[in-house]
Formats: sequence, C-alpha cells, structure tokens
Amino acid sequence: MGAGLFWGLILIVIGLSIIFKVIFDISIFRIVIAVVFILIGIKILIGKPVLKASISDDENVVIFGERTYKTLPLNGTEYNTVFGKTIYDFREVTSLEDLHTRLTFNTVFGSTEVILPDSIPVKIKTDAVFSGAVMPNGNTIAFGTSKYTSTDTMSSSQLLEIEAHVVFGALNIRK
Repeated sequence: MGAGLFWGLILIVIGLSIIFKVIFDISIFRIVIAVVFILIGIKILIGKPVLKASISDDENVVIFGERTYKTLPLNGTEYNTVFGKTIYDFREVTSLEDLHTRLTFNTVFGSTEVILPDSIPVKIKTDAVFSGAVMPNGNTIAFGTSKYTSTDTMSSSQLLEIEAHVVFGALNIRK
C-alpha cells in the first residue's frame, strides 16, 4: 500500500467520521476498531494476511474476490472463501480420479455455489452457523448440521464426499 493511498484513506475516514458524528451521531471510530478486530480474527482463523490481495496467491483461497472453478480437484483438496464469491461448476466431470474423493469447502462472510454432476454419487455433510446452506434435495439449514446422500451411492464404485462449513455466509449445493 503506497503512502498516498494510506493517507488518502485516513483523511477520508476522518472526514466521514466527522460527518457521521454531526449528522447521525454515529461514531465511525468505533466501527473502524470493530472492523480491525474482525480482520485480525479472520487472519488468526486462516493464518494468512486478510487484506493482501483480492484473490490470494494460494489457488484454493479466495479473499475479497470472485473465482469460478470448472475441473474437479484431487482428493483431499480444501477450498476457502472469505468475504468473496466462489462458484464450483463440476457438471462436465464424468468420473473421479480416485474412487473415493473427499473435498472440503469453507465459507466465511461469503457465498459459495457448488454445481455437481448427475453421474457421480455424492455424500454431503454441512455445518452452518448463522448462515444459509441449501442442499441438493432442497433442504435448508441456518444453524447446525445437515447431511445429504444421493440415492445411487450404494450401486456405484465411485463416491464424492463433501464436507462444507459456512459461517455468516451462503452455501448452495445443487445437481
């Protein structure tokens, strides 16, 4: 962050805080302090700087950005979306590389959409906290745990197992 950008943002925040304090009797300083604590908490949770870039250097992490994935990843892959939007469109996948593929999706203050192929059996476990999570069968969860298993899991040798966690965000898994 350059010095001009930094001082420009500081002056804008000071100006806005004066306007909000005089007109609306709202303390911007308290809001800024709260946002700083939230960003520090997110940094501790994910272990990486929060305001580094709109899309992280890590291929599987989206922070303050938007990304779309079209290919099914390898077994054990974990995806993270923080203050962003991510779409995982796996409709073109016809078979799994491993017979049992396990994926993890984490969404914090963001939106994640997972579009699954009809040809691959799937088993999903979703944990939601103050969120909206929609399963392929239409079940919705806002707080707690939800599970979904497609009907063809016993007749197929392949299985896509998804574990999803969503906190203050939206998750939509559909076929």
